[in-house]
Amino acid sequence: MFVKVHMKYWQLFFIAIGVFLSIGFIAGASKRMSASENKKFTLVTVLYNERNKWRISEYIKCLDINLKHNSIKKICVIYDVSHDEKSQSLPIHDYLKSKNVLIQYINGRPTYGYCFFLIKDIFPNSKIIISNADIYFNNTLGILEDYDLTNKFIALTRWNVDARGNLIPFREKGIDMIGSQDTWIFQTPLPHFERDDIHIGTGYCDSCIMYQAHKAGLTVINPCLSIQCCHVHVSNIKGRRGLCLLPKGYYVPWTKLNER
Repeated sequence: MFVKVHMKYWQLFFIAIGVFLSIGFIAGASKRMSASENKKFTLVTVLYNERNKWRISEYIKCLDINLKHNSIKKICVIYDVSHDEKSQSLPIHDYLKSKNVLIQYINGRPTYGYCFFLIKDIFPNSKIIISNADIYFNNTLGILEDYDLTNKFIALTRWNVDARGNLIPFREKGIDMIGSQDTWIFQTPLPHFERDDIHIGTGYCDSCIMYQAHKAGLTVINPCLSIQCCHVHVSNIKGRRGLCLLPKGYYVPWTKLNER
């Protein structure tokens, strides 16, 4: 009897050690996973009820790629309902409802200020990407996972995807388009912008918001030679436009990350 009891105590001892080590392993793994998740990005983009099938397919292609991206942990779509009443078919909205995305509704084109307010409320202390809907990211985005975004405002000029899938930096007549950006990356919370009533997707909105970021004390950089935001617009379908009428813009030369 004594031997049996003695053996049971030893068994309990080893079981207790096993449980303790398992808890430590799980806690350590959980911390590592949490740290890894904190390096990843939340992507915010804007969509609406596009009617052209070719253009719809381009938007969906970008979303599909970004949903699978290892450096993007969540996608939030600000969906403009102002076009919905004119059509019974809502292919983009139906697609979004079938995917693991957060949908926020707005009636009309959002401003950067609206996006900043929404992001501050829903995604505090997070690494954020605001991007046009016809942009997807390749593996170069992973470079930013270990990059310190404190007091930084990254504005990326796009790389156009041609009909063969090649990436071509956005130049006109051989000149770098330093005033054109399709992606903005930062850490929340942002400082106050004097003017953030700039509608996303309007002409010159990119240089206007860069000026406001610079004026707010952020370091504005355009490391598009290191990080590629890939622009899918082979259809060349032109949608809603409009202009940003603020008088001042800001232009940042193309660089590589950490290059001055």
